[in-house]
Amino acid sequence: MKIKGFECCFCKKSINENQVEPVDISIVFNEDVKKKTGAMQLFYSHFDCLRDRLHKDNRGYLVREDD
Repeated sequence: MKIKGFECCFCKKSINENQVEPVDISIVFNEDVKKKTGAMQLFYSHFDCLRDRLHKDNRGYLVREDD
């Protein structure tokens, strides 16, 4: 997926059109789980920025397509 005009929510640097690595981070707020009502917020980040901020025990769960 190529994206133009977005910035990383961690480093605030742009994610340019030549990068194919933007990570979508979705945060869902469930006000009522049974009714599945709530709101969602979407953020973008560089793969490396997200990996570097995860706890070391969770970093292994992230897999980049070119790895």
